Amino acid sequence: MSVTSRPRRFRWLTAVTGLLVACGHVREPPACRDGAFEQVVEGIAGPVSPAGRRVVHYRIPRPELQLHDIAVAPDGAVWYADLLNSCIGKLDPVSGRFSEYSTASAGANPHGVTVDSAGIVWYAASQHGRIGRIDPVTGRSREFSLPKEIRFVHTVLVHAGQVWFTGNPVSPDWGTLDPNTGDARIYEHRYLLVTASDGAVWIGLAPTDPLIRFPVTAVPPDRWLAIPDTWAQAHSGAAGQWLWWRLPTHDARLNPMTTDPAGRVWYNARDRSVIGVLDRASVQAREFPTASERAFVDDLAVGSDGLIWFYEVRTSSLVGFDPAARTYESVEIGVPDVRVTDMTTDPWRGHVWLGLDGVDGGALARIERTGDAGAPRNKRLKPTGAHQ
Repeated sequence: MSVTSRPRRFRWLTAVTGLLVACGHVREPPACRDGAFEQVVEGIAGPVSPAGRRVVHYRIPRPELQLHDIAVAPDGAVWYADLLNSCIGKLDPVSGRFSEYSTASAGANPHGVTVDSAGIVWYAASQHGRIGRIDPVTGRSREFSLPKEIRFVHTVLVHAGQVWFTGNPVSPDWGTLDPNTGDARIYEHRYLLVTASDGAVWIGLAPTDPLIRFPVTAVPPDRWLAIPDTWAQAHSGAAGQWLWWRLPTHDARLNPMTTDPAGRVWYNARDRSVIGVLDRASVQAREFPTASERAFVDDLAVGSDGLIWFYEVRTSSLVGFDPAARTYESVEIGVPDVRVTDMTTDPWRGHVWLGLDGVDGGALARIERTGDAGAPRNKRLKPTGAHQ
């Protein structure tokens, strides 16, 4: 059948589709541009807060993306997961240069991302139930298949030679992957987040939400939390023990957790607008109300100056908490109509980085202290070492 003999409704549909394409309303997003490409952006500094802090953001040079988790590498590069385009992106903050790498499988929809001590990038191929790795030197990527019980990978963490992962927050599964053999172990019970600290692993368990610490040499057997055998006490925590801490409030719904340089574990109880800290030495947990009621606290990161940074979803505020003075300060993000998708600390340089997602695309941003109290709003910063 020729084109001219198509039924009238198909000719109408073809004409409308052609019109939309011509008008630019139907576009395929550009493919991932593997490896480095000459795309340099300037950092834009937002307004300086009364405490002398500001947010510097770098807009990602891609018109359509869905930014999710971010991670900082030992060399200072900031990596991010682009869920929409199945890309893993990188920013060099010194030069302002962006790079992109394709996931090993098409349509992987990467979610969590982390970087190990050797600079290898790991990501959660959420759509395929796999874990991927990218070597930034060669640009090569590969993915590891997980058992069929894991249909969605949410969070990844590399610690002590193992890749730790969680499934969808509503699923009961988490596990470990040995990247040398490809073998994976799956454990039951619902874990919302995994984070590493002082040679051990910390896990927040839902819905009862104790905090659990155990050394990686003592990975527990299946169903290991049925009857806790050791609740934490002062001066406990031998190298071979795993321990449970009761929190002040039952059903705290932790998400996320992080550790500070002193080894304390910080968490938020988002439904109650509370942030808390666990001091392992005294085995005591304290909680602090946020400055705004019903703020719905999300994300958490610790700055090099000891401030605990978090994002208040309902007020769209970026807030730093000083645990010593028990005071709060806020700083404007400086980018309209965005939400914070992730927050992390650069452990080598102490910077707090943010992932921003919004109607005009995405951006990476960091919080910095400046003595330039007269800095104008949205001041442009020339990248150092950039070749344009």
